[in-house]
Amino acid sequence: MRTIAIIGGGFCGTMTAVHLMKRVTNPLQIIIINTHFPLIKGIAYSTNYNGHLLNVPVESISALPEQSDHFLNWIQLQDDFKSIPLQTLKDTFAPRKVFARYLNTIWKEALTSKHQQVGLQLIEDEVTNVTRDGEVLNLELQNSAPIVADYVVLATGNAIPRNPPLADLSFYNSNLYYKNPWNDVCLQDLRSERDVLIIGNSLTMIDAVISLLENGFSKNIYTVSPHGFAIMPDYPVPPYDMDILEDISQPYRLYDLVNTINKHMKRSKRLGISPIAVVNSLRHKLQDIWIGFSLEDKQRFLKRISPLWNAWRHRTPAAMYQKISNLINSGKLIPLTGRMRSAIDKGGYAEVIIADKKAGTEKFLEVERVINCTGSQIDVRLPGTLLNNMHNNGLITADPLNIALNVDIDTCNVIDARGEKVPNIFTLGNNLKGMIWETTGIPEMRVQAVNVADSLVELLAKEVTT
Repeated sequence: MRTIAIIGGGFCGTMTAVHLMKRVTNPLQIIIINTHFPLIKGIAYSTNYNGHLLNVPVESISALPEQSDHFLNWIQLQDDFKSIPLQTLKDTFAPRKVFARYLNTIWKEALTSKHQQVGLQLIEDEVTNVTRDGEVLNLELQNSAPIVADYVVLATGNAIPRNPPLADLSFYNSNLYYKNPWNDVCLQDLRSERDVLIIGNSLTMIDAVISLLENGFSKNIYTVSPHGFAIMPDYPVPPYDMDILEDISQPYRLYDLVNTINKHMKRSKRLGISPIAVVNSLRHKLQDIWIGFSLEDKQRFLKRISPLWNAWRHRTPAAMYQKISNLINSGKLIPLTGRMRSAIDKGGYAEVIIADKKAGTEKFLEVERVINCTGSQIDVRLPGTLLNNMHNNGLITADPLNIALNVDIDTCNVIDARGEKVPNIFTLGNNLKGMIWETTGIPEMRVQAVNVADSLVELLAKEVTT
């Protein structure tokens, strides 16, 4: 019997297991090793806050690529959504906790319908290292016995944000600093005696603000980032009426792409078309565009274009945007453009100095806590992590941009220190970001889960016939 170990029990890990259970009829043991967040839900869908919404409409977020209306059909049967007209429901940004219930339904159906020769084991623990021993892989766990597997799937998901640079890093040892914005502890039990500072102005920041308010926090919330508050609202728009990529030829160049997008943005404004339609029209080709860029163009994009692109590409539902705008207008939420220069634990509160770029001055804050919402940062060089340990033993390497992992994008096999594919280690989700860029949304990850499962099924079938 072969063993497949899946490291990570979020969307990518569990959906890979779901597709394996649907396809395999020969003896197989699937082991999912999960930690920190509930199985299936992961970071994204473990929230219990009503205000945390999906950032993709109901009609576009099926977990199954071969059934685009799967989530729509499911949610129509739920009591809270039965009375909503179909088109309104299609355009709705549902609460993420509802999507978690949907994923749980898929999971239960996969468990009840799997072949009796397919075993499943769930382990709540943390994998600290994976090493190769001939053709098998040894997994070291923090609190459990080691596991020997024939195949490993790295579905490790979002990494904790890295600490922003400070002259004195001692503040990062303070209990007033929360590095992990997805741990709900950082959003609870505030005294509301002083304000709160959030580092970052991304979608994670919006989640944190909504959570703070739902937990009854009543003081002001400051946010700070080098580019200020640049989040944009999302709402349903008709498809753009042109294929803008017809204006440029492959291989794609960043200069040509930027010029073409600007041209169509001007056209959309002239014709009264939402510019969101222009951005949406690129969604299905974003991976191909990124892969076609030269390394130099990718570096230029990260340095010069990415903040603006992220604002257009990663939008928040219009209702959420309006709520945040109201908070800003009322003075409850105060976005700053700049950087945190220093932070000192004064015993019960933090004294923070912000270099306010827009005002050209320093701003002094006394805050109850500082929450890091700068976003997931995958770094194989970060000591003490699974990926760093695997990097040190040569099983994985960083992609050329040092964003995530070096991966064969056709097969999702990781690339080792010799520059060769590791035939029995696969990865997906955030770990592919440096290679294909667009890899954190359900429409991309659901396809990756199918592809990894299919590759594993094909390898298992070859073993049976040889």
